[in-house]
Amino acid sequence: MNDFLENSAATLSEAEITHLLKALLHKEGSWVDWGKHCQQLQQAGYPSQKIFEETGFQAVQQNLVIVAAQVYESIAIGGASPELLAYLRGPKSDVLYEFRTLNQENA
Repeated sequence: MNDFLENSAATLSEAEITHLLKALLHKEGSWVDWGKHCQQLQQAGYPSQKIFEETGFQAVQQNLVIVAAQVYESIAIGGASPELLAYLRGPKSDVLYEFRTLNQENA
């Protein structure tokens, strides 16, 4: 078992962490999935630098996809059309990241 798992109050099992890291390394799914995976790892106490070392996702990139995925989820919860959501799942993480400061009253 690696040092991270021994030293953290992990909310994810070693198998779950391995799965998330592998999915990030191989860029499985969309950027929305990557954001969710990075967030899960970080919330479990996995350091951004360690995620970078194991997947190639730099800390800045991790932040961008995490925040953009949160914006995407907010839009989905807000009732966006399936067509819009499909469009946003394309390479739009940088665009959605810029919407991070808006709230529902601004939209």
